[in-house]
Amino acid sequence: MPAAGQWGSASEYQYKMKRAVFFCIPFLFFHIFVGCMAVSEPEMIYIKGDLVQTVPKKSPSAAQRSEPTAPLPVKVNKMGYTVQVGAYSVAENAERMLNSLDAYNYDPYLYKDSELFKVRFGNFDSLSGAESRAKALQAKGIIEDYYIVSPDSYQAAAAIPEGRGGGLRDAIVKSANSYIGVPYIWGGSSRRGVDCSGLAQAVYSLNGLSIPRSSREQYSRGASISRSSLKPGDLVFFATSGGKTVSHVGVYVGNNQFIHAPSKGKRVTSASLLDPYFSKVYVGARSYL
Repeated sequence: MPAAGQWGSASEYQYKMKRAVFFCIPFLFFHIFVGCMAVSEPEMIYIKGDLVQTVPKKSPSAAQRSEPTAPLPVKVNKMGYTVQVGAYSVAENAERMLNSLDAYNYDPYLYKDSELFKVRFGNFDSLSGAESRAKALQAKGIIEDYYIVSPDSYQAAAAIPEGRGGGLRDAIVKSANSYIGVPYIWGGSSRRGVDCSGLAQAVYSLNGLSIPRSSREQYSRGASISRSSLKPGDLVFFATSGGKTVSHVGVYVGNNQFIHAPSKGKRVTSASLLDPYFSKVYVGARSYL
């Protein structure tokens, strides 16, 4: 207790002490609260050599929170060796070749090179494996001449992952555009054929990338991206059969446009994401680039 006369009487001293405590308690709780908030964020551990440092994780700014999260990279397999057969001036003739090859589960696909329709099939790990299959089909009279497409011939995909995007996206868009006007007849009554998802797979295969065959698999395995983050070469998906189940896919080419194979009896064409119908059935977008 202080000396007499320093604080006045004992009752006055007690009054002043209670008053001090009354005003100090709120400040004490405030500092405890702020301190807890400061340490509630987990810390990141930075290791360099034998030095270990902890760096407090900073909360994102309002501007950062408003930006869409970049998709995580998706592992995309490069194409192996492919067998190319036939060169047809009429798409229907190429369809017959597709039906023959489809019976062997080789995932054949058609593409247009200048004014000719050509067929490719397979994704073989080795040159010998591709040649062996081609010679076996040749011996059965299913194919005649053939050409082995080497993985090295896919210049657009050669730089992955270092050159992801850029020129590869441009090449995919160019391939997709080359299909415009081609009749939706590939595969005909074939189990696989080349429907909308077959078009997407073919466009990627032509550029050295192997993606799943069906639209549902393409949707489930790709990296999810927002509509505002779409870039040329990404894939856009729709539920054209009702509900939210993916049943259709197109290749995005920029400016809200995408290229797709509408349905049997029609031709490959471009459409707009702003179209009332496609806006209504739009499900989402995925990226493999």
